[in-house]
Amino acid sequence: MSPDAGVFALVNNLRDPRDPRGRQYPLGAVLLIALCAMVCRFDSFRAMGQWAATAPPATLERLGLRRSGAFGLVTAPSSDTIRRVVNAVMPGGLEELLRVYKDKARVVAVDGKCLRGSKDAAGQAVMVLGAMLQDGTLAAQQKVADKGSEITGFAALLSALELEDAVVVADALHTQREHARVLVEEFGAHYAFPVKRNQPELWKACRKVPWQGVRAAFRSTVRAHGRIGTRVVEVVSFAGLDFPYARQVARITRYRTVQARRVGSAAGRRCT
Repeated sequence: MSPDAGVFALVNNLRDPRDPRGRQYPLGAVLLIALCAMVCRFDSFRAMGQWAATAPPATLERLGLRRSGAFGLVTAPSSDTIRRVVNAVMPGGLEELLRVYKDKARVVAVDGKCLRGSKDAAGQAVMVLGAMLQDGTLAAQQKVADKGSEITGFAALLSALELEDAVVVADALHTQREHARVLVEEFGAHYAFPVKRNQPELWKACRKVPWQGVRAAFRSTVRAHGRIGTRVVEVVSFAGLDFPYARQVARITRYRTVQARRVGSAAGRRCT
């Protein structure tokens, strides 16, 4: 719990966006109170204020609050104060807390999500772009204006990670030439991007790959919810694709058998 180590050092190094006049509580102390309250499942600003109000003075001191007044009391921040501080810091400076993953990544998945319950009075929800490691660790995330802004935030999101020789995967929205160049030339990483009909020329080029000569294939079958799903993955080395640094192309073919039971008759099978 040393102020110079771990999470304490991280929050205390954040830039304080508040006006210097009227700062009653240290920035790091308020953020740590919010963090501790969330760990205890007090996940609303009102609940965070309640947690702070009932926390022992010794706990609040360890989190960075100071005794004041003639009686040396520790005053906890209110829920409104916690809300103002967190909203002022998120998602800029506080986001740096998530960007401390020092180990070299092997596989990183990038995807954008709309935060549930984040709509404001105008009906606008918060969109974030996140980078997740293979073990499920959220290594970095970044707020974006909308779905289309994921493209511009791609490189900035990954800039804090050690990506040399890592494989970065993303959805078809990020199948962009500039993304491929940045990953290979600047980060020293590899990529696995899906190709859909949103890129018609690239889609046509992938279909013209000489699949008849494929020797590497993988097949898997899953039975669940009355369906039998079979997926065949074929991989071919192909350097003639007009896409930066593309050296292999994979084709995924899915087969699905739906098992349906008709009323008054034996179970039937329908293939799609």
